[in-house]
Amino acid sequence: DFPDLSVCQRFGYGMDFGFSQDPSVCVECAFSRDALFVREIFYDTGLLIGKNSEDPNIPSIQGLLDDAQISKLAPIYCDSAYPQEIAFLRACGYNAQPCRKGAGSINAGLDLLKQFRIYVVRSSQNIQTELENYAYKQRPDGTFTDIPEDRYNHAIDAIRYWGERNLISRLINAARDVPAYNPVDLYDQF
Repeated sequence: DFPDLSVCQRFGYGMDFGFSQDPSVCVECAFSRDALFVREIFYDTGLLIGKNSEDPNIPSIQGLLDDAQISKLAPIYCDSAYPQEIAFLRACGYNAQPCRKGAGSINAGLDLLKQFRIYVVRSSQNIQTELENYAYKQRPDGTFTDIPEDRYNHAIDAIRYWGERNLISRLINAARDVPAYNPVDLYDQF
């Protein structure tokens, strides 16, 4: 089961944008009892960023966030390569934040996630598929490089975006033996 917010040390969402080939993905993430819990909110291609005023039945990221009743206070860490989408979500009132990217950030984020047990809600089939199929590139001799393949990574990227903003401080605090920050005070409205 996904933990109740009252027992989470960290909570929020990760989002990776896509459209035709790659899906747009939103993953609910929580850190509780020294483990990471993840749940798929949506994982779909062809999503518009905003609701269509002429036909509100056309699937959109904004519509799916509204349907899932995502709190406007909850942080959503998004793929920073899409500043216009982040700006749109912020204009809609969502607490959308850009992730941090740079040289080595993919491997650093993956290494960070590997330090924790990760529990996937059973209904989150796409996350499970990605975790089972994620792979690194191979050399001609069959040995693996440290370069991830650009496949089966959309939900993992969303989780990584959230983790990079929430789990690093957890490791630093654990190393210093300092109690972790509790976000429940900020998110009373959930």
